Amino acid sequence: MIQLKQILEGLNLPNAKTQPVQQTDAAPKMTTEQKRKLSDMVSKFNEYGKAIYREADIMEISNHLQEISNLAESYALNECGDWFEEGTVRRNMLELKKYNESFSKIAKEAKVRQQQMEALYEDMGRVLERYFDINDLDHVKHPADDRTATDIAASGQHPTVGDQRSGVV
Repeated sequence: MIQLKQILEGLNLPNAKTQPVQQTDAAPKMTTEQKRKLSDMVSKFNEYGKAIYREADIMEISNHLQEISNLAESYALNECGDWFEEGTVRRNMLELKKYNESFSKIAKEAKVRQQQMEALYEDMGRVLERYFDINDLDHVKHPADDRTATDIAASGQHPTVGDQRSGVV
């Protein structure tokens, strides 16, 4: 049986004791433009949190849809006129229940994934903060002008839907 030492000697690998290992995959030097872009992107890291932390809870939406399904079934069965319609309505309401159950199951999975994404986002932020400055959300400048969220709040203007200066669409 061949020993590991003999196999390694046959491969002609550099020996750590005799030859230093040279790194061949070193990162290339960054240009000034790339450095500026990195700094700008990292400084806006907190803006990404708006997309990561959803305002509407998916489970709350799922519960509302469940309630809608239950009420719709009750209404439809009570309001159908003849026995023929009742059979069709029952089939349709069973289908609605199945859709709702599937939605609820996926919503639970999405909630778990959402929490995992939030944790990873926060971990990434902690690492980036060690090396870069990250702006607070209220100090981030809006793309259409040079005002920050603090400036807008202080001016008493409330951004409305479609207000291009606020960045809200």
